[in-house]
Amino acid sequence: MKKWYAVLFIFFAAFLVFRFALSPQRGPAMPPMPPGNPVGVSLGRGALVVEGDAADPLKEVRLFRFSEAGVVEKTPMKLEDPLVTPNRVLFFFAVEPGRRYLAETITRHRTSQDDLLAKPNPPPVEALRIPLESSGAAFTPARIAFAADGRSVFVIADAGAVHEYRISDGTEKIPAGTPPPPAESATPLSASSPDGNLIALVQKKKDANGAERTELVVMH
Repeated sequence: MKKWYAVLFIFFAAFLVFRFALSPQRGPAMPPMPPGNPVGVSLGRGALVVEGDAADPLKEVRLFRFSEAGVVEKTPMKLEDPLVTPNRVLFFFAVEPGRRYLAETITRHRTSQDDLLAKPNPPPVEALRIPLESSGAAFTPARIAFAADGRSVFVIADAGAVHEYRISDGTEKIPAGTPPPPAESATPLSASSPDGNLIALVQKKKDANGAERTELVVMH
């Protein structure tokens, strides 16, 4: 009889060891992820500007217009692919001066709505038109970016060459500095200055002889 008790005891002990060895190890409960700072939403002259932080990443943005009667339209507006910079996302669209908009921003932790009124500003004024040529030969731009101080614009050619143009007079800086890394954007041929006061983009235009030229346009 004692032999059978010993066998049962050994069997039960082995079962316990096997059971707890395969049990998942549970650590202390993790605190919830901090929600981060509230998202800031504003209207520029030609873009919806959304600012936040990495602790509460942006998931979706929807923009609605108010009708003349002050009622929010049911269908959201179509926004172009955003321009993403650190802690700021710009959605370009044709802003109507004096129009009210409702912006709905959805992040990981919250959904918020902002009632926005577009300022009755005049349309953007072109400050510079710079022909994109190097030693008299045109080149094809792959992306553009403002310098960190906002005083110049980098144009990176598809062949990898870097050109830098001063905003003050449109002259090219030689040698060019080091451009910032590419932004996470599907619109590499447009950029916003760090202070948000300037927009640069690449345009193709025909000259007086009908020849197509590529230009860098910088607007206030």
